[in-house]
Amino acid sequence: PGFYTLLMRIGGGSPEMGLSSGIHWHMNIKNEIHYITTDDSRMTIPWIRMKDENGNITVYQDTEGSLSENLIDSLPKRQMDCMDCHNRPSHIYKSPDEIINHAMALGEIDRNIPEIRQIASEALIQDYSTNKNALDSIKLYINNYYQENYPDDYDNLKEKTSASIISLQRGYSRNFFPEMKVRWDVYPDHIGHKTFPGCMRCHDGKHIDQNGRPLSHECNVCHTVLAQGQGESLGQLSYQGVEFKHPEDIDEEWKTTICSECHNGE
Repeated sequence: PGFYTLLMRIGGGSPEMGLSSGIHWHMNIKNEIHYITTDDSRMTIPWIRMKDENGNITVYQDTEGSLSENLIDSLPKRQMDCMDCHNRPSHIYKSPDEIINHAMALGEIDRNIPEIRQIASEALIQDYSTNKNALDSIKLYINNYYQENYPDDYDNLKEKTSASIISLQRGYSRNFFPEMKVRWDVYPDHIGHKTFPGCMRCHDGKHIDQNGRPLSHECNVCHTVLAQGQGESLGQLSYQGVEFKHPEDIDEEWKTTICSECHNGE
């Protein structure tokens, strides 16, 4: 719960620069990674082949969607490059979750308004035909909700929600383009693994090599949680790392379920 201090392991691009491990290990020119994808957005990757600098080849296949040898031979293989992770270097469309969190952090949305996070998200994700229709409808949706559900306190809430509505309308206009059918869930972002599978397209623990070993899905391969919490606890850094604590008590579920199955951006 609270905030996180992460050490990102971004190295691995070149052995001459030091230890050749980390996120950019994938782009080390001495390694060759090819994969097969079964959809245009490259979200589903059932087959991966890794060739190291010594010519050793390791093949990983998804245990829940393995391909036949004939199909593997016939399908094109893409060599992994920068764009397989950095697929949206520009034209970034933020999800409702990101828009609302940012606005709340800036104080543009009053977090003391009851149910504001849920209602704001519901207002943003509706299927609007035009930008003008969206802006008018967002205002109407939020005002109607509080007028119907909090009638005794509506006069006090109206002033607070007015500022929130303006912030949400601005966030919508910058990230949703209904006339062109453009929004966050139409164009997935493969960086990270929260809103979309991203890294977990391969590192999900279900891709197994010919010896029965899974492709690594340990959190510390790419980042280490140095501190977690609020206030003084954030200053108590552990360079060995601390175990991640999910903000909600979901027991051990976060270790076996990929983030994007719950965190879909809404």
